[in-house]
Amino acid sequence: MLDVFGLFSVETLYVLIGIIALLVIAIVLSIVAIAKSSSMKKKYNKMMEGSDGKSIEQIIKEYTDDVKLLKSTYEDNTAAIKDIYEKLQYTFQKIGIVKYDAFHEMGGKLSFALCMLDNNNNGYLVNVMHSNNGCFAYVKEIINGESFIELGGEEEKALKQAVAGRMGDEELSQEVNDIVNMFFGGGVSNDVKKEKKLEQIKGENIEAQIEIQIKEAFEGTHKKLSFNVLDSKNKIINIDIPAGVKNGKVMRIPKQGKEGKNGGENGDVLVKIKIVDNNIYKLVNNDILVNLYVTPWDAALGAKLAVNGIDGELSILIPKGTQNGDKISIPNKGYYINNKERGKLIIRTEVAIPKKLNDKEKELFLKLKKVSEFNPNNIVDIK
Repeated sequence: MLDVFGLFSVETLYVLIGIIALLVIAIVLSIVAIAKSSSMKKKYNKMMEGSDGKSIEQIIKEYTDDVKLLKSTYEDNTAAIKDIYEKLQYTFQKIGIVKYDAFHEMGGKLSFALCMLDNNNNGYLVNVMHSNNGCFAYVKEIINGESFIELGGEEEKALKQAVAGRMGDEELSQEVNDIVNMFFGGGVSNDVKKEKKLEQIKGENIEAQIEIQIKEAFEGTHKKLSFNVLDSKNKIINIDIPAGVKNGKVMRIPKQGKEGKNGGENGDVLVKIKIVDNNIYKLVNNDILVNLYVTPWDAALGAKLAVNGIDGELSILIPKGTQNGDKISIPNKGYYINNKERGKLIIRTEVAIPKKLNDKEKELFLKLKKVSEFNPNNIVDIK
Protein backbone atom coordinates (compact mmCIF):
# COMPACT_ATOMS: atom_id res chain seq x y z
CA MET A 1 0.00 0.00 0.00
CA LEU A 2 1.27 3.37 -1.00
CA ASP A 3 2.35 5.41 1.96
CA VAL A 4 0.88 8.81 1.22
CA PHE A 5 2.14 10.30 4.42
CA GLY A 6 5.50 9.03 3.56
CA LEU A 7 5.62 11.02 0.37
CA PHE A 8 5.07 14.38 2.07
CA SER A 9 6.39 15.86 5.16
CA VAL A 10 4.01 16.93 7.93
CA GLU A 11 4.33 20.66 7.06
CA THR A 12 3.51 20.09 3.40
CA LEU A 13 0.39 18.17 4.37
CA TYR A 14 -0.91 21.08 6.44
CA VAL A 15 -0.40 23.43 3.53
CA LEU A 16 -2.43 21.26 1.21
CA ILE A 17 -5.27 20.99 3.68
CA GLY A 18 -5.35 24.79 4.05
CA ILE A 19 -5.44 25.32 0.29
CA ILE A 20 -8.34 22.88 -0.04
CA ALA A 21 -10.22 24.68 2.77
CA LEU A 22 -9.76 28.06 1.06
CA LEU A 23 -11.02 26.64 -2.22
CA VAL A 24 -14.13 25.31 -0.49
CA ILE A 25 -14.78 28.66 1.21
CA ALA A 26 -14.30 30.53 -2.10
CA ILE A 27 -16.76 28.23 -3.82
CA VAL A 28 -19.35 28.75 -1.06
CA LEU A 29 -18.94 32.55 -1.16
CA SER A 30 -19.30 32.54 -4.95
CA ILE A 31 -22.54 30.58 -4.69
CA VAL A 32 -23.90 33.01 -2.05
CA ALA A 33 -22.90 36.06 -4.15
CA ILE A 34 -24.57 34.62 -7.24
CA ALA A 35 -27.77 33.93 -5.24
CA LYS A 36 -27.85 37.46 -3.80
CA SER A 37 -27.16 39.02 -7.20
CA SER A 38 -30.03 37.07 -8.71
CA SER A 39 -32.39 38.16 -5.92
CA MET A 40 -31.40 41.81 -6.28
CA LYS A 41 -31.87 41.68 -10.04
CA LYS A 42 -35.40 40.32 -9.57
CA LYS A 43 -36.21 43.10 -7.08
CA TYR A 44 -34.77 45.76 -9.41
CA ASN A 45 -36.77 44.46 -12.38
CA LYS A 46 -39.92 44.41 -10.24
CA MET A 47 -39.29 47.98 -9.04
CA MET A 48 -38.64 49.26 -12.55
CA GLU A 49 -41.83 47.61 -13.79
CA GLY A 50 -43.92 49.32 -11.03
CA SER A 51 -46.87 47.98 -9.08
CA ASP A 52 -49.27 48.38 -12.00
CA GLY A 53 -46.87 47.05 -14.58
CA LYS A 54 -45.53 50.48 -15.62
CA SER A 55 -41.89 51.34 -15.54
CA ILE A 56 -40.56 54.37 -13.65
CA GLU A 57 -39.67 55.96 -16.97
CA GLN A 58 -43.29 55.64 -18.10
CA ILE A 59 -44.63 57.10 -14.82
CA ILE A 60 -42.22 60.06 -14.94
CA LYS A 61 -43.17 60.73 -18.56
CA GLU A 62 -46.88 60.70 -17.72
CA TYR A 63 -46.36 63.14 -14.83
CA THR A 64 -44.28 65.38 -17.08
CA ASP A 65 -47.05 65.41 -19.69
CA ASP A 66 -49.61 66.31 -16.98
CA VAL A 67 -47.44 69.20 -15.77
CA LYS A 68 -47.08 70.48 -19.32
CA LEU A 69 -50.86 70.30 -19.76
CA LEU A 70 -51.45 72.18 -16.49
CA LYS A 71 -48.95 74.85 -17.51
CA SER A 72 -50.64 75.27 -20.88
CA THR A 73 -54.07 75.49 -19.26
CA TYR A 74 -52.77 78.05 -16.73
CA GLU A 75 -51.31 80.20 -19.48
CA ASP A 76 -54.58 80.06 -21.44
CA ASN A 77 -56.65 80.98 -18.37
CA THR A 78 -54.27 83.82 -17.48
CA ALA A 79 -54.57 85.24 -20.97
CA ALA A 80 -58.37 84.95 -20.86
CA ILE A 81 -58.59 86.67 -17.46
CA LYS A 82 -56.29 89.46 -18.64
CA ASP A 83 -58.46 89.95 -21.72
CA ILE A 84 -61.62 90.10 -19.58
CA TYR A 85 -59.98 92.57 -17.18
CA GLU A 86 -58.87 94.83 -20.04
CA LYS A 87 -62.37 94.84 -21.50
CA LEU A 88 -63.90 95.60 -18.10
CA GLN A 89 -61.84 98.79 -17.89
CA TYR A 90 -63.96 100.20 -20.72
CA THR A 91 -67.39 99.11 -19.52
CA PHE A 92 -69.63 101.27 -17.37
CA GLN A 93 -68.89 100.25 -13.79
CA LYS A 94 -69.80 103.37 -11.83
CA ILE A 95 -73.16 105.13 -11.95
CA GLY A 96 -74.52 108.28 -10.32
CA ILE A 97 -78.08 109.57 -10.56
CA VAL A 98 -79.87 112.66 -9.26
CA LYS A 99 -83.62 113.09 -9.74
CA TYR A 100 -85.16 116.57 -9.74
CA ASP A 101 -88.05 118.70 -10.99
CA ALA A 102 -86.55 120.65 -13.88
CA PHE A 103 -89.31 123.22 -14.41
CA HIS A 104 -91.17 123.02 -11.06
CA GLU A 105 -94.39 122.20 -12.86
CA MET A 106 -94.57 118.41 -12.99
CA GLY A 107 -95.52 117.79 -9.39
CA GLY A 108 -92.66 115.36 -8.85
CA LYS A 109 -89.03 114.62 -9.63
CA LEU A 110 -89.46 113.25 -13.14
CA SER A 111 -86.26 114.72 -14.55
CA PHE A 112 -82.92 113.11 -13.85
CA ALA A 113 -79.17 113.46 -14.44
CA LEU A 114 -77.51 110.09 -15.05
CA CYS A 115 -73.73 109.69 -15.18
CA MET A 116 -72.12 106.41 -16.32
CA LEU A 117 -68.35 105.96 -16.10
CA ASP A 118 -65.81 103.21 -16.68
CA ASN A 119 -62.99 102.43 -14.26
CA ASN A 120 -60.91 105.27 -15.75
CA ASN A 121 -63.72 107.80 -15.12
CA ASN A 122 -64.51 108.09 -18.82
CA GLY A 123 -68.10 107.93 -20.03
CA TYR A 124 -71.23 109.99 -20.57
CA LEU A 125 -73.64 112.15 -18.59
CA VAL A 126 -77.27 112.11 -19.72
CA ASN A 127 -79.62 114.84 -18.54
CA VAL A 128 -83.31 114.15 -19.23
CA MET A 129 -85.75 116.99 -18.45
CA HIS A 130 -89.51 116.51 -18.41
CA SER A 131 -91.98 119.37 -18.81
CA ASN A 132 -95.56 119.89 -19.86
CA ASN A 133 -94.32 120.57 -23.38
CA GLY A 134 -92.35 117.36 -23.74
CA CYS A 135 -89.11 115.62 -22.83
CA PHE A 136 -85.63 116.94 -23.62
CA ALA A 137 -82.40 114.94 -23.37
CA TYR A 138 -78.79 116.10 -23.46
CA VAL A 139 -75.63 113.99 -23.54
CA LYS A 140 -72.23 115.27 -22.38
CA GLU A 141 -68.95 113.39 -22.65
CA ILE A 142 -66.91 112.85 -19.49
CA ILE A 143 -63.13 112.41 -19.77
CA ASN A 144 -61.01 111.63 -16.70
CA GLY A 145 -63.88 112.61 -14.43
CA GLU A 146 -64.34 116.06 -16.01
CA SER A 147 -66.57 117.67 -18.59
CA PHE A 148 -65.39 120.31 -21.04
CA ILE A 149 -68.95 121.66 -21.10
CA GLU A 150 -70.31 123.52 -18.09
CA LEU A 151 -72.47 121.30 -15.88
CA GLY A 152 -75.59 122.18 -13.94
CA GLY A 153 -76.00 121.58 -10.22
CA GLU A 154 -77.75 118.21 -10.58
CA GLU A 155 -75.24 117.13 -13.22
CA GLU A 156 -72.34 117.98 -10.89
CA LYS A 157 -73.89 115.87 -8.12
CA ALA A 158 -74.43 112.89 -10.44
CA LEU A 159 -70.82 113.14 -11.69
CA LYS A 160 -69.45 113.25 -8.12
CA GLN A 161 -71.52 110.17 -7.19
CA ALA A 162 -70.20 108.24 -10.18
CA VAL A 163 -66.55 109.24 -9.64
CA ALA A 164 -66.87 108.17 -5.99
CA GLY A 165 -68.23 104.80 -7.13
CA ARG A 166 -71.63 105.32 -5.52
CA MET A 167 -74.91 104.17 -7.06
CA GLY A 168 -76.95 107.02 -5.68
CA ASP A 169 -80.00 106.43 -3.49
CA GLU A 170 -80.80 102.77 -2.92
CA GLU A 171 -84.45 103.24 -3.85
CA LEU A 172 -83.34 104.45 -7.29
CA SER A 173 -81.27 101.38 -8.12
CA GLN A 174 -84.09 99.75 -10.10
CA GLU A 175 -84.73 103.01 -11.92
CA VAL A 176 -81.02 103.24 -12.77
CA ASN A 177 -81.19 99.77 -14.28
CA ASP A 178 -84.29 100.67 -16.30
CA ILE A 179 -82.68 103.88 -17.57
CA VAL A 180 -79.49 102.10 -18.63
CA ASN A 181 -81.55 99.43 -20.39
CA MET A 182 -83.56 102.12 -22.18
CA PHE A 183 -80.51 103.94 -23.55
CA PHE A 184 -77.86 101.25 -23.93
CA GLY A 185 -79.60 97.88 -23.76
CA GLY A 186 -77.54 96.77 -20.79
CA GLY A 187 -77.75 97.59 -17.18
CA VAL A 188 -76.89 96.42 -13.75
CA SER A 189 -77.67 92.75 -13.29
CA ASN A 190 -79.50 91.39 -10.27
CA ASP A 191 -76.30 89.67 -9.14
CA VAL A 192 -74.45 92.99 -9.19
CA LYS A 193 -77.26 94.69 -7.31
CA LYS A 194 -77.20 91.99 -4.65
CA GLU A 195 -73.44 92.40 -4.36
CA LYS A 196 -73.88 96.17 -3.99
CA LYS A 197 -76.39 95.65 -1.21
CA LEU A 198 -74.07 93.28 0.61
CA GLU A 199 -71.04 95.52 0.29
CA GLN A 200 -70.07 97.00 3.65
CA ILE A 201 -69.94 100.78 3.55
CA LYS A 202 -68.34 102.86 6.28
CA GLY A 203 -70.49 105.66 7.68
CA GLU A 204 -69.78 109.28 6.85
CA ASN A 205 -67.57 111.38 9.10
CA ILE A 206 -69.06 114.30 11.01
CA GLU A 207 -67.10 117.55 11.25
CA ALA A 208 -67.61 119.95 14.12
CA GLN A 209 -65.85 122.83 15.90
CA ILE A 210 -65.53 123.55 19.61
CA GLU A 211 -64.52 126.90 21.08
CA ILE A 212 -62.60 126.88 24.36
CA GLN A 213 -60.99 129.61 26.49
CA ILE A 214 -57.21 129.93 26.69
CA LYS A 215 -57.14 128.74 30.30
CA GLU A 216 -59.24 125.68 29.40
CA ALA A 217 -56.81 124.86 26.58
CA PHE A 218 -53.82 125.36 28.88
CA GLU A 219 -55.16 123.14 31.68
CA GLY A 220 -57.18 120.67 29.58
CA THR A 221 -60.94 120.30 29.80
CA HIS A 222 -63.96 118.12 29.10
CA LYS A 223 -66.67 119.14 26.66
CA LYS A 224 -69.93 117.70 25.42
CA LEU A 225 -70.71 117.78 21.74
CA SER A 226 -74.24 117.42 20.38
CA PHE A 227 -74.93 116.77 16.72
CA ASN A 228 -77.54 115.27 14.42
CA VAL A 229 -76.94 111.69 13.29
CA LEU A 230 -80.07 110.26 11.67
CA ASP A 231 -83.73 111.25 11.33
CA SER A 232 -83.24 114.44 13.35
CA LYS A 233 -81.96 112.46 16.33
CA ASN A 234 -79.31 114.19 18.39
CA LYS A 235 -76.28 112.35 19.69
CA ILE A 236 -74.17 113.61 22.59
CA ILE A 237 -70.56 112.54 23.09
CA ASN A 238 -67.96 113.52 25.69
CA ILE A 239 -64.63 114.86 24.46
CA ASP A 240 -61.47 114.95 26.57
CA ILE A 241 -59.33 117.86 25.41
CA PRO A 242 -55.72 117.45 26.57
CA ALA A 243 -53.74 120.22 28.24
CA GLY A 244 -51.71 122.28 25.78
CA VAL A 245 -53.89 121.49 22.77
CA LYS A 246 -52.93 123.55 19.72
CA ASN A 247 -55.25 126.10 18.16
CA GLY A 248 -56.78 124.60 15.01
CA LYS A 249 -55.96 120.99 15.93
CA VAL A 250 -58.44 118.44 14.61
CA MET A 251 -59.25 115.66 17.09
CA ARG A 252 -60.60 112.37 15.73
CA ILE A 253 -63.15 110.47 17.81
CA PRO A 254 -63.39 107.06 16.10
CA LYS A 255 -66.66 105.30 15.28
CA GLN A 256 -68.91 108.04 16.68
CA GLY A 257 -70.04 109.43 13.33
CA LYS A 258 -72.89 108.35 11.09
CA GLU A 259 -73.86 104.69 11.01
CA GLY A 260 -72.32 102.39 8.42
CA LYS A 261 -74.38 100.41 5.94
CA ASN A 262 -74.62 96.64 5.57
CA GLY A 263 -72.59 96.08 8.71
CA GLY A 264 -69.93 98.65 7.86
CA GLU A 265 -68.14 100.61 10.57
CA ASN A 266 -69.53 103.91 11.81
CA GLY A 267 -67.80 107.04 10.62
CA ASP A 268 -65.63 109.22 12.84
CA VAL A 269 -66.22 112.60 14.45
CA LEU A 270 -63.62 115.22 13.51
CA VAL A 271 -63.56 118.06 16.03
CA LYS A 272 -61.58 121.22 15.27
CA ILE A 273 -60.38 123.09 18.36
CA LYS A 274 -60.63 126.88 18.30
CA ILE A 275 -58.97 128.74 21.18
CA VAL A 276 -60.68 132.08 21.81
CA ASP A 277 -59.31 135.07 23.71
CA ASN A 278 -60.97 136.51 26.80
CA ASN A 279 -60.76 139.83 28.63
CA ILE A 280 -57.59 138.74 30.48
CA TYR A 281 -55.45 136.60 28.17
CA LYS A 282 -54.71 136.68 24.47
CA LEU A 283 -52.85 133.90 22.65
CA VAL A 284 -50.22 134.98 20.13
CA ASN A 285 -48.57 131.86 18.67
CA ASN A 286 -47.06 130.26 21.80
CA ASP A 287 -46.95 133.52 23.81
CA ILE A 288 -49.67 134.77 26.15
CA LEU A 289 -50.38 138.50 26.24
CA VAL A 290 -51.83 140.07 29.39
CA ASN A 291 -52.52 143.72 30.24
CA LEU A 292 -51.30 145.26 33.50
CA TYR A 293 -52.83 148.55 34.61
CA VAL A 294 -50.31 150.85 36.31
CA THR A 295 -50.92 154.05 38.27
CA PRO A 296 -49.12 157.18 37.09
CA TRP A 297 -46.95 157.30 40.21
CA ASP A 298 -45.95 153.62 39.95
CA ALA A 299 -45.13 154.14 36.28
CA ALA A 300 -42.98 157.18 37.13
CA LEU A 301 -41.30 155.88 40.29
CA GLY A 302 -41.22 152.15 39.51
CA ALA A 303 -42.90 149.49 41.65
CA LYS A 304 -43.16 145.82 42.44
CA LEU A 305 -46.57 144.62 41.27
CA ALA A 306 -48.51 141.37 41.02
CA VAL A 307 -49.78 140.07 37.69
CA ASN A 308 -52.08 137.12 36.98
CA GLY A 309 -50.20 134.56 34.90
CA ILE A 310 -51.95 131.69 33.15
CA ASP A 311 -50.89 129.27 35.90
CA GLY A 312 -50.75 131.58 38.95
CA GLU A 313 -49.86 134.98 40.30
CA LEU A 314 -46.43 136.44 39.53
CA SER A 315 -44.51 139.31 41.11
CA ILE A 316 -42.76 141.62 38.64
CA LEU A 317 -40.74 144.81 38.90
CA ILE A 318 -42.02 147.80 36.94
CA PRO A 319 -39.03 149.99 36.04
CA LYS A 320 -38.98 153.75 36.57
CA GLY A 321 -40.40 155.78 33.74
CA THR A 322 -42.58 152.97 32.40
CA GLN A 323 -44.64 154.15 29.44
CA ASN A 324 -48.09 153.21 28.29
CA GLY A 325 -47.82 150.15 26.02
CA ASP A 326 -44.38 149.01 27.24
CA LYS A 327 -43.92 145.23 27.23
CA ILE A 328 -42.18 143.03 29.79
CA SER A 329 -41.44 139.43 28.78
CA ILE A 330 -41.17 136.54 31.22
CA PRO A 331 -39.74 133.41 29.54
CA ASN A 332 -41.24 129.94 29.94
CA LYS A 333 -44.49 131.33 31.39
CA GLY A 334 -46.52 131.36 28.17
CA TYR A 335 -48.41 128.62 26.31
CA TYR A 336 -47.11 125.10 25.75
CA ILE A 337 -44.69 124.61 22.86
CA ASN A 338 -44.21 120.95 23.79
CA ASN A 339 -44.10 118.88 26.97
CA LYS A 340 -40.91 120.59 28.16
CA GLU A 341 -41.00 124.09 26.69
CA ARG A 342 -43.35 127.03 26.95
CA GLY A 343 -43.57 130.39 25.28
CA LYS A 344 -43.33 133.79 26.96
CA LEU A 345 -45.76 135.68 29.17
CA ILE A 346 -45.82 139.17 27.66
CA ILE A 347 -47.05 141.87 30.06
CA ARG A 348 -48.21 145.06 28.38
CA THR A 349 -48.47 148.09 30.67
CA GLU A 350 -51.34 150.52 30.50
CA VAL A 351 -51.04 153.66 32.59
CA ALA A 352 -54.44 154.25 34.17
CA ILE A 353 -55.47 157.85 34.86
CA PRO A 354 -57.99 158.36 37.66
CA LYS A 355 -61.22 159.92 36.42
CA LYS A 356 -62.13 161.45 39.81
CA LEU A 357 -59.75 163.05 42.31
CA ASN A 358 -60.35 163.91 45.94
CA ASP A 359 -59.19 167.28 47.24
CA LYS A 360 -55.86 165.98 48.50
CA GLU A 361 -55.06 164.22 45.21
CA LYS A 362 -56.02 167.31 43.23
CA GLU A 363 -53.75 169.44 45.41
CA LEU A 364 -50.83 167.08 44.91
CA PHE A 365 -51.31 166.98 41.14
CA LEU A 366 -51.38 170.81 41.04
CA LYS A 367 -48.15 170.97 43.01
CA LEU A 368 -46.62 168.38 40.65
CA LYS A 369 -47.67 170.44 37.68
CA LYS A 370 -45.97 173.53 39.10
CA VAL A 371 -42.68 171.86 39.99
CA SER A 372 -42.43 169.37 37.10
CA GLU A 373 -40.31 170.25 34.11
CA PHE A 374 -41.71 167.35 32.08
CA ASN A 375 -43.13 168.67 28.82
CA PRO A 376 -43.25 165.84 26.22
CA ASN A 377 -44.78 167.97 23.45
CA ASN A 378 -43.01 171.28 24.23
CA ILE A 379 -46.38 172.95 24.62
CA VAL A 380 -46.53 176.37 26.24
CA ASP A 381 -49.11 176.42 29.04
CA ILE A 382 -51.73 179.09 28.46
CA LYS A 383 -52.84 180.78 31.66
